[in-house]
Amino acid sequence: MNSADVRRLTETIKRLQSDRVAERISSDRTDELHAAYSALEDLRLKILEKDSLLSLSDERTERQIAAVTHDLKTYIALISGYAESLQDGIDDRDYLVLIREKCAEMNKIVLKIIDDAKASAEQLKSRIRLVGLREFLPPVLGRLTEPAFKKNISVLVSRIPNVRIAIYQSDFESVLENVLSNAIEHTPENGKIRITFTPSFTNLIINIIDSGPGVKPEDVPLIFERYYTGDKSRPAGGGTGVGLANAKEIMLRHSGDIKYVLRRRHGARFLINLPKYSKLKDVLTPAELRFLYSFMFLLFFPFVVVFAFINLFITSAWIIRDNRVIARSKKRVKPKSRLAGKKTKANK
Repeated sequence: MNSADVRRLTETIKRLQSDRVAERISSDRTDELHAAYSALEDLRLKILEKDSLLSLSDERTERQIAAVTHDLKTYIALISGYAESLQDGIDDRDYLVLIREKCAEMNKIVLKIIDDAKASAEQLKSRIRLVGLREFLPPVLGRLTEPAFKKNISVLVSRIPNVRIAIYQSDFESVLENVLSNAIEHTPENGKIRITFTPSFTNLIINIIDSGPGVKPEDVPLIFERYYTGDKSRPAGGGTGVGLANAKEIMLRHSGDIKYVLRRRHGARFLINLPKYSKLKDVLTPAELRFLYSFMFLLFFPFVVVFAFINLFITSAWIIRDNRVIARSKKRVKPKSRLAGKKTKANK
């Protein structure tokens, strides 16, 4: 490989570094440089594909932010119209109540967007904990399902399995709060919400099913997108499009997942999939792990030594017994052979 080849290869790499990925990288060489140029072409195609996906994601995010902004402008326009009606002396409606309601709804949207920004900017500061599901879940469900009784919604909870889960407690509670609040909001009065559990050998699935209108099939792939508003996915409307996106991110950080399952009948069904047990390295610090291993070694070392001596003693006894049996059999065989020899000589 001469200096011209090195210069050309260097220029190709610099072109990729400067994000100039539109031009195809080709080479008519048949020596060892052909493999290098082929690898660079594969890298160019992957960069181009990722850039395209990022562009589509950015466009979708911009459209969703524009939708949220439009909702805020709509609230402001309504409040302004109500205020003008009050100013003009029109009293056919209770405009003060309407203004308070719209301000509360707009404040809810703004606060959720702020909470989403904080959740995205901050890293997980709480420590993961190994908790028993039967001890952790009942008080949380009791607090989160309290608003359902105001709408005469019956909440049915199946038997909670006796398993342990490793969770960031506050973050996992926010996932349950988001799904249950959506279920309560979109379930009509006198409706039902069922919470069931499906444990497996390694995972635990929490099923949350409501009797509301459900999500349209064409909207299901989008409900976990950030800033996708729920007025298109559920007839009842409302939402800022950040709750389910946060829930998805939190479950991925727990090595789990959250999914929406279409039902043949009306109603929404969410599946929260969570590992039942995490590895010790995910629960304990390195110092705690070293202490645990040392303690287990000191605890079981005497039993290992005793077992080794017993095993050695039994093995030695078996060897000694086998040697004695072999020696006795040899002693019994030798006289017979001598006697047989004497009988043979006498016969001759």
